Amino acid sequence: MKKAIQILLLCVLLFFLAILGIAVFQTIQEKGLSLNFSDMKTSAQSTTQFNGTVAIGLDYKVDYGQNTLGYTFLQEIDREGEYGATKTNLFGAKNASIQVSDSSGKIIGLFNADSQGSFSFNVDTDDYYQLFIKFQNIEKSMTIKASEANNLKIYLGYINVATGEWSEQ
Repeated sequence: MKKAIQILLLCVLLFFLAILGIAVFQTIQEKGLSLNFSDMKTSAQSTTQFNGTVAIGLDYKVDYGQNTLGYTFLQEIDREGEYGATKTNLFGAKNASIQVSDSSGKIIGLFNADSQGSFSFNVDTDDYYQLFIKFQNIEKSMTIKASEANNLKIYLGYINVATGEWSEQ
């Protein structure tokens, strides 16, 4: 008799839990919310790690670029200028935004470079990715293979400080 009462109580409890579940599901639908379990990650899914630096070229002196503008000096580079080969100081594009899309075009991540232009993040593994990088009014897109995601050096171009014009050189 005691066992029958326990089974009856268990059945009543399960019945109320089922009703509660239905009520929650109906509320979710009424509010226009959705549950998409296909987007939930499992520990078995593999990821691709991205890391590297987003940089811009400026003809500011290193001290002015660092102390006045707050940029991190990375290195001096050679570039093709208006009048031939020239040297330019390369600075980290601090807080540049990086949007990552998978091979189907679906946006799978939005990330920001740090104050030195460096970034590191993981996304679901795919064959290749489309990156859309934005820094101030400069935008650049590029397609890369998963095997190229480590130690990326993304050069956005050169900003002529006298005119404010941007060039991809």
